Amino acid sequence: MSDGKKIKEIKRAKYEKKQRLVRQKEMKKSEQESFIRKHAHFCHLLEENALAAIQRDLSSGSDDCCNDDANKDHFLLRELIEPYTDLKNKRNNYNSIKDQRDFDDNEDCNRCTKSHVKLFIAEGAETVRVLIRQSGHSDAIKLRSIMVKPATFWDHPVRLLDDVIASSTTGSASEERERVNNLAHPTKEDIDPQFIPTAPPYHILIGNENALSSIAGFHIARGALACGEVPVCTEKMFWKQVQQAVDCNAQLRIVAMDNVCDTANMGSIIRTSRAFDVNIILLSDDCCDAWSRRAVRVSMGYVCQAIVFRCICLSSTLDKLHREFGLSTYAAVIDSGPQVMKLENIERGQVPRRWCCVLGNEGNGICHDVRIACSQCLCVGMTSGVDSLSVGVAAGIILCGLKEREQNSD
Repeated sequence: MSDGKKIKEIKRAKYEKKQRLVRQKEMKKSEQESFIRKHAHFCHLLEENALAAIQRDLSSGSDDCCNDDANKDHFLLRELIEPYTDLKNKRNNYNSIKDQRDFDDNEDCNRCTKSHVKLFIAEGAETVRVLIRQSGHSDAIKLRSIMVKPATFWDHPVRLLDDVIASSTTGSASEERERVNNLAHPTKEDIDPQFIPTAPPYHILIGNENALSSIAGFHIARGALACGEVPVCTEKMFWKQVQQAVDCNAQLRIVAMDNVCDTANMGSIIRTSRAFDVNIILLSDDCCDAWSRRAVRVSMGYVCQAIVFRCICLSSTLDKLHREFGLSTYAAVIDSGPQVMKLENIERGQVPRRWCCVLGNEGNGICHDVRIACSQCLCVGMTSGVDSLSVGVAAGIILCGLKEREQNSD
């Protein structure tokens, strides 16, 4: 074969490959548009023109309500997008004790007015996946929306669509396939692997990277964000949880934080706490926001699986836990001495089934009043010449050690 024929065949093969890719891309786009049309009551495409109009409304501060059916979609989309706008410059939505006191006389969070609702933003595909998976549970965090790139939603290996379908379908995937196979006259929707039979309790916003970045105000590389409502835990609700555990002789693990001001440390401690089945996160009033974007991201969304309570006075709360409810309260300290127990010296079975471990600020540790309020001081034995650990690492070692040394249930 002459060189000319070889070159011609190579060019032809490249052209055909390019055309196949174009057809595949067009088919994929058509399937995605069809999916959005089928699920238009909760799935929305962030188109450039509509997005520009919404951003103009938001920047002008327009609060006009709309009774025109033709524009209802515009105002719904604006309401869904607003929490994601200009994230870089937004203050944390929930970080003061005053916000929480508004709910003290209203134990049922669902009765709170819209103006009282605090929102949080979660970032990252895996964090959003955690929120999607728990959205179907009766006691779940209320998820308002997710905002994703097309590839993150449809393409493997991430493909959040599978989690949306699984959380919106009763039974496992195999049970769903068996149900479809047993139908006498299955519809196209029944057979469609991308059809969501039950609308999820949140909206899905789909847009490309430029659209997501223009909304957030900075480059979005993670591919997925979510917006949910911060659950409220009042003082009454906190003590009710403790009382129930005592009355039922149930296991209860609490992690308390004293003046933990770094949101990355906060998220890391919460993630570690959930790994060791800690039930409640107790915060002093001077701690940072457990629901800030960074804390939620570092916690990988597991903050949504814990009860988070910010108290007015941590020392008095710890004193009450010990004196009135019998919990052992451990202050994690770095100094060793006759009054400080080393974790490795505690025998298995010596830690009660209900306890609270207090972790302090990475720079200053636990304050004097909180340390005195604890029933015992605890430290991690370290090699000579090393006198401290990061609070996140210390939390993992101590929580694992306490859990391993718990008394067996009767």
